This record gives sequence, C-alpha cells and structure tokens, in this order.
Amino acid sequence: MTQRRDELPDDFGFDDFLAAVDELSAPSDVDLPTDHDGCVELVTLPPPEVLACLARLRDIGIDPHVELPGAEEAGDAKAMGSVFVPRGELVRARRVMGIQP
Repeated sequence: MTQRRDELPDDFGFDDFLAAVDELSAPSDVDLPTDHDGCVELVTLPPPEVLACLARLRDIGIDPHVELPGAEEAGDAKAMGSVFVPRGELVRARRVMGIQP
C-alpha cells in the first residue's frame, strides 16, 4: 500500500507535531547573538532571574551558558544577563521557558 502525501507516519507523535509547528512558526534565528562557544541567545533577564532559568534548562538536559553584567554595571537596576543555549536546543529551550518565537 502506498502512503498518501497528506498522511502522517504511524510513529508520528505529539512531540513530533509540536516540533513541526515550532519550526514553521519560528522566526529566522540566523541573526541571533552567539557566545564564544557558538551558542545562541535564548533570553535576556535581570541577573536575579538568570539562576532560575539555568536550573529549568539543566533539569531537561540542556547545558546553558550565561553572560552576566560586569562589575561596573552590577549596581545598575537596568543591567541584564543573557542566557545562551546550543543552536540545536533553541526550540526546546524556548518551549520549556514559555517563550514564543
């Protein structure tokens, strides 16, 4: 029996569906800032919120990197930290953090 083009494979699960939707709706990520390891920026947050973000990502097996404000910016209430993830984990990291691309 030949499979029609509009049918999904038998092993296509809900996670596969979510990943496909994410790929279709995600903006182009080629211009995202990268860190020295080639990871892409997921989010910028006030420094006190960065630790919670790192913990959530590590809990699902993503190894995030972080850039925090320098000593000269430490007292600035507007200072932000950046969380970076491997490019291949960007969609999953966004989903876990509740970030809509």
